[in-house]
Formats: sequence, C-alpha cells, structure tokens
Amino acid sequence: MSDTDPALLSAEDMLALYARRVLSPVEVLQAVTERVARLNPGLNAFAVMNPRALDAAAEGERRWRAGRPLGLLDGVPATVKDLVDLAGFPTRRGNRPSSPDPIPDDAPAVLGLKAAAAVIVGTTT
Repeated sequence: MSDTDPALLSAEDMLALYARRVLSPVEVLQAVTERVARLNPGLNAFAVMNPRALDAAAEGERRWRAGRPLGLLDGVPATVKDLVDLAGFPTRRGNRPSSPDPIPDDAPAVLGLKAAAAVIVGTTT
C-alpha cells in the first residue's frame, strides 16, 4: 500500500483493500481515531466517540478475513450527526442544556448504516 493515510481513503478504496487483505477495518479505525485525537481539540467536530467502534471494526475484520463481509459498508468508518438518533447515545442537537440521556432507538439512516455493517465512530457536532 502507498503512504496514503488510511483515514483519507474513500469507502470504495477501503473496501477494495479489505478484499485484497492489504488493509483492515481495525487499521482504518485506528488511523481515523488518531486523526480525531490530533485534530478534534481545535475543530470540535465530534460530540461523542463510540467506545464500541473498535469492537465493531474487529468484527468486520474477522468477516473480511473469512471472505464473508456482512454488508456493503462492512468495516467502513462512518459518523452520525448529533441531530440524528443513535441508540445508546444522547441526541443533543448541538445544545448542551438538552437531555444527556441516551436515545433508545436508532433513526432510519443509522439503521441503514448498521445493516450495511459500517463502523460508527461517533456523533459529530
């Protein structure tokens, strides 16, 4: 693989590299989270990081190694805007005084991402 940062690859390129076993969902997630850690303090782009993202990436990696990806986005990192309900996380809508309670159900868009086996990295501001 080239010296390109895996966090900057397109989903199409990630999937092609996963299929060829040149790159893994865990490696991409690590690149993404390192980039978030480095840049987010100045950008404030993320409201909440998903503590289960690494588990989801590892599951995707196991499926790719077995040659059985689950969905069209298996192992591709994705984010959810803080206006869209993500089960288990608060939907704050950029409003700190709003309820910090986790939402019980996913919005339809999130259901689609999960059905396609995307790795939800977190919610964005």
